Amino acid sequence: MSFNQLITDVHFGIKRNISSRRDKIRVTPEEFRELASKYFNSIERDNNLLIKCAQEDKGTLIFLLRWYYQLWVDINKDVVLVHFSFPKEFVVVQEVNKMNHPFTPKVFAKGTILYFNGTSYSTCNWLRGIPLWDNKSDITPPDISPRCQINYDFIKVYIPKNDPKK
Repeated sequence: MSFNQLITDVHFGIKRNISSRRDKIRVTPEEFRELASKYFNSIERDNNLLIKCAQEDKGTLIFLLRWYYQLWVDINKDVVLVHFSFPKEFVVVQEVNKMNHPFTPKVFAKGTILYFNGTSYSTCNWLRGIPLWDNKSDITPPDISPRCQINYDFIKVYIPKNDPKK
């Protein structure tokens, strides 16, 4: 999914339920239409979307944006910033090891730069984290490239200090 798909679904609606058995969440087309009219009426292509959401809708919005559309979302209390493009590089803000990420194949120290590695075969739970890896050259063959889920609390978007564009 993508930001463009979200825009299309906001304009034309969805045809069937969006649901996750694991997370016990279901959004019907009627609920989606209500949320779209309430929160997505100012959505535009190539622009981030800032949403001030009600507490009762926050969980459902995060589910839709992160899990279904797989978008990068910054959350600050009741304000949600939806980015139109997904970042490619992240930095570890807290060490990732076997204690806090039981299935990680190795330790990622604080300050390590990780690269987004999403494929359609990923088993990542997008409500908790995203698929990342520390070696960009390992990411090229998408079928078998290594990756592991790193939870959102352990990463932030990497912005190089000497890059004038960012």
